[in-house]
Amino acid sequence: MDMKIDYSKKFLNPAKIELNNAGCNISFGGESIVFKGKVFSVKTDGEIESKITVEDYLFTDDRFSNQTVLNVCLNTKDKATVLEYSYFDGEWENIDEIVVNKTNLSGIGAFIRKGKVSFMLSLDFPYSKIKNEGNRVSIGCDPIDKINKDNEYIAHSLTVCATYLTGKIIDKFDRAEIECFSEYVQSRMPKNFNGNRPIYSTTCITNRMTDVRDGRVFYSMYDNPTLTLDTETLKEEVRLCAELGIEYYQLFEGYFDWEEDGSSERNLKEIVALGKSLGVRVGDYITALELNCWHYNYHDRHVKDQDLLALGQDGSRYFLCYGNDRTVEMLTQTVVESIRRNGEEMICVDGNCALPCYDVSHGHNAGSYYKHIRGMVTFFERMNQTSPYFMTWTNAGNWIEFMPKLLWYNQNVYLTDPHPRDYSSSLNNLKYYGDCRREQMVTVHNKYFVPYTAFANCEYYAFRRSRVADDEFFEYSFLQGLAVTPNICLGEMRTFFERTASKKLPEVKAFIKKWLKFIRDNIDCWKFVYQLGDSPNAGANEAYAHINGDKGFICFVNQNNYENEFTFSLDDSIGLKGESADKFILSETYPEEKYLTEQTIPCASYGDKITIKTPAFGVRIIKVERYEEDGKIRLYGVKGELKEKDGAYVADLEIECGKKVDCAVYFKDNGISDVQVKTKPNVPKYFFPSSISNLKTFKSGAYFTVNSPRDYFKREISEWCIDGSQEKYKLNLENSDFAGAYIHNFYKENQKMTLSVFTGKDENQKLSKQDNESLKTSCPTRRATVYIAKIDIPFIEVPTMSCCYGYDEILELVFVDNIAVKSLKAYIDGEMVQINEYIYPPHPKMKAFYIELVGKVKSGTCVELKLEVEWNDDCKREKVVQKQTEGAQVIQ
Repeated sequence: MDMKIDYSKKFLNPAKIELNNAGCNISFGGESIVFKGKVFSVKTDGEIESKITVEDYLFTDDRFSNQTVLNVCLNTKDKATVLEYSYFDGEWENIDEIVVNKTNLSGIGAFIRKGKVSFMLSLDFPYSKIKNEGNRVSIGCDPIDKINKDNEYIAHSLTVCATYLTGKIIDKFDRAEIECFSEYVQSRMPKNFNGNRPIYSTTCITNRMTDVRDGRVFYSMYDNPTLTLDTETLKEEVRLCAELGIEYYQLFEGYFDWEEDGSSERNLKEIVALGKSLGVRVGDYITALELNCWHYNYHDRHVKDQDLLALGQDGSRYFLCYGNDRTVEMLTQTVVESIRRNGEEMICVDGNCALPCYDVSHGHNAGSYYKHIRGMVTFFERMNQTSPYFMTWTNAGNWIEFMPKLLWYNQNVYLTDPHPRDYSSSLNNLKYYGDCRREQMVTVHNKYFVPYTAFANCEYYAFRRSRVADDEFFEYSFLQGLAVTPNICLGEMRTFFERTASKKLPEVKAFIKKWLKFIRDNIDCWKFVYQLGDSPNAGANEAYAHINGDKGFICFVNQNNYENEFTFSLDDSIGLKGESADKFILSETYPEEKYLTEQTIPCASYGDKITIKTPAFGVRIIKVERYEEDGKIRLYGVKGELKEKDGAYVADLEIECGKKVDCAVYFKDNGISDVQVKTKPNVPKYFFPSSISNLKTFKSGAYFTVNSPRDYFKREISEWCIDGSQEKYKLNLENSDFAGAYIHNFYKENQKMTLSVFTGKDENQKLSKQDNESLKTSCPTRRATVYIAKIDIPFIEVPTMSCCYGYDEILELVFVDNIAVKSLKAYIDGEMVQINEYIYPPHPKMKAFYIELVGKVKSGTCVELKLEVEWNDDCKREKVVQKQTEGAQVIQ
């Protein structure tokens, strides 16, 4: 099956369930499956009566379809203990296959495929046991709950829904199954956290200087504001949140690390009050299984009541057991009451969330997780009841074990502290970790069905040691995460501002404020997230759609050192609703605000194919909206507004020097007779001419190319001759283990011009031919011994002046994997130059190669770069990085 994916329709659909004496029939979309056996099976130590009903779970939010739910009520004439129960204890008939999704600790859900339909089954609780063998699949849990004749026992309901298969398989699940389950989870989330608004947050921690000796893990208090040691900086950060529009601020120390004299709580009240006056929601922290935070446990406190702790198989007790009712009551009387008392509206729940407990006196089976998760959910529910905006915010390894349905109580997910995942060449940590987080979000969505609107993209400014300065990648890293999720957390934001140049700081703040407001203003589109292209990785071609009905945005992300080209259809495959006669106009929102020449002028039609090019290390955000003919003159391809002046329409342009920009003008009523461009007057020595080429006029407009003054100096070095051949090949990670080079900190200057458009009827087409150099897009071998490229060097730092690390011109050499390279030599115009290695701070076996150009080349020259590569026979990377889609522990 290879059906086109229609993202304009809901993936989740209610199924029809008909109960009968033999079991039940389930049907949808012309397909039906048959179950024979016990629809609900229960094990007890007494006599139980059960009543099964089929009900509709109804929604007022039109994003979500109604769902079909099985409800079960249990009664007893005396008393009994519900030991275990499950839905569908029997066999399924008339099916094609069963596919189950589960983590190491819990079941997620099951899909039963029949023909073009997949039927989804899920227990409506974060923990479940799923048993599957052949044509049998049952879902249940082991509650060990006591009931008597006066109490009706309500089992967890089970949702049954259906989706049309698309034929696109991600790992073992169809794209429709992934999105169907994601919609189901999102639909049951609290209203204030189900994508109806973005979640912006930050935290006070400065995770930099860490002491790990003598069995301790402790942060230095250097520049690390806390309730106990530095409340003035906490207040400064709260004010900074208000200035930028950040909603949540999480501070330290947490409740169990406070001073006993009450000073910590008094300080908290003061900061919460400040936050409320500025519209910032303030909260604190707890470690899920240990209560105290390692880094702020000044008094070396531990849980004293041993009965609250889980019993290990070896007889040791270390971590909390939430399966013990006394644990939840203790947390209610301490943490929850403190939240109420102090007016907090968030909490960070850190560390591991579950370890097996073998103390059956707690009221659970030995080693079972069900009651542990139920106790944790009860704790979360009690915190959430303190405010409709209260947010539990979890971080670290095995929280993912109970996703995605834990999101009904844990509304925002900070997957892990930044950690290395797949290798990709990078000379900047901000970019590398941004790409890792984006890959992790997409991977976790596809594997565990977590809705994109639940992720917190934690933009972490902790890592300062990069070969290329952060300001080169600040905008890219900020937007690459927002391309996927509407939520962002700015970690160590204040310290980032403090090390930003004072002249640059207002621009950085303005950028953050602009895009936080932009996502907030467009959340009606951003609550829809669809992956159109590749999953993030080196060499990937990525695109994400945020379309609501007949309007929205498409985000293109290119983490590579070369330009990417992505083609999409302007139809339901991006989530757009419409018909063949409907007209749409596409405009770029970032990096410039302009109408696109990639569409037919003046507008695109529903169903058109559009090709978008995204530059190296770039993000492009394209707006799609209905086209309305307004009779005005419109400029495409470049930022500028045409205004009538002296018998023509004139616009001021500012384009990077030497760049050739394809443009167009449309004027329905008058048409275009001529287009001219002139460089803004300057002193003669610095004046260079601009020009128009490829002018092609038609009845209501014109196509043309604006040639900016001077020459264009390419940063992307992707055209290479290999092994003595005179042919030029365009290298990338898809066709070569060496993907070319990129020049960082290269000269860039915008040139100012005046564009003049003359109107009038001109039926004669004018066309000047532009010659394009032919390049081979396929490479004869993935590995060559010698690579040669020409590099055009404009201004370059004077060697005696180049002493500012991170701002000198350097050339990055990009390989599919650094361990593929056994040895590497480089020559500029025949003279050997040194190749340097940038070692990634998080992992010494990861490194990127680069050449310092300062002192090696002169300004205004074109040089030949020659590389000689000796390859390793086996370039499969050792598992130096344990790629865990479920996350990693805190990395110090």
